[in-house]
Amino acid sequence: MFQNPGVGSVSGTESNAPRPGGSSWTVPGSVTAGAIPEAGRVLLGAVNVLTEGGVKVGSNEVVVEHVSP
Repeated sequence: MFQNPGVGSVSGTESNAPRPGGSSWTVPGSVTAGAIPEAGRVLLGAVNVLTEGGVKVGSNEVVVEHVSP
């Protein structure tokens, strides 16, 4: 696996807020594909949850299997 910002991006629009441990919430966001994956491949992105101090406390993957030109 490799990273290449030229193939797309994932962004969220959530603001800082206290969250109790073990909680879950929905965040508005968007995925922008900058390339069409070759046959048999997907675009894979990551969304990270960070503390105000920049410590990663959670993450999830975003998989794009099809991009329409």
